[in-house]
Amino acid sequence: MLLRASIGSVLVACGLPFSAAAQGTTVPSDSLLAGITARGRLLAAYDQAAWHATDALLALRPDSAVVHAANTMIATLQPDGRWTVRFGRLTPASDTFYVAYEALPTARPDSFAIQPHAPPLPLVGRERLPATALQVALRDFGAHQRPYNSYVLPRADGTFWVYFMPAQTDPAALPHGADIRYLMAADASRIVDKHPMHRTLLNLALPENAVSGLHTVVVDDVPQDSDVFLVLARHPRRPEMIGTEHYDYAIAIDGSITWRVGERHSHR
Repeated sequence: MLLRASIGSVLVACGLPFSAAAQGTTVPSDSLLAGITARGRLLAAYDQAAWHATDALLALRPDSAVVHAANTMIATLQPDGRWTVRFGRLTPASDTFYVAYEALPTARPDSFAIQPHAPPLPLVGRERLPATALQVALRDFGAHQRPYNSYVLPRADGTFWVYFMPAQTDPAALPHGADIRYLMAADASRIVDKHPMHRTLLNLALPENAVSGLHTVVVDDVPQDSDVFLVLARHPRRPEMIGTEHYDYAIAIDGSITWRVGERHSHR
């Protein structure tokens, strides 16, 4: 991901001129962009749930070693639209996820009640699979110099998305880039696809008077799931302008995406 000098202040959805179509580019479909928006919104909601659940656990058990001992955290979206967050440990054989603490939603969206499990609650069958998917992807992702947050999103077909995105360590700047998305098999035992969303890590701080942010995407011709997350997680919340090889995009503050054909192609 590289900064781009200028993309334009306003982007709108528009038809694809014949000249661009003749070059064989693939028009970004509404369903494709809607999927990116939906995943980005889920990532932002997952992040909020994990954040507030961890705060609730640390308020109950101030010793951070308690959180590290339960080395796997999984947030799950419930049918009522609220999240539960489980802190536990997966067995080496990946056959049981032992839940030591469970963060349950309260009437406030930013508040969780912690339910300890002593002894830890064993989860087997499909309930353990998000933790398994995370650990399998983590072995491939490896160790890094900076902290990362992880996210596991189940798909309708029974498979899983697993994301690793840089954790924010500076309140003044949200790190963005050097992130990756895995597609995991339905039994969570193997990686089906590995997709780097951005290559370079940037700290994208915006001043209060900024109209929008901007950057380019070089790995694909569409915005990435984490680009939507950036808009929804960053403060102050501002749109993000994104340039790809053939198109210019705008991500609105609600995560929705509009596009137009780029005025010039990037040469990288």
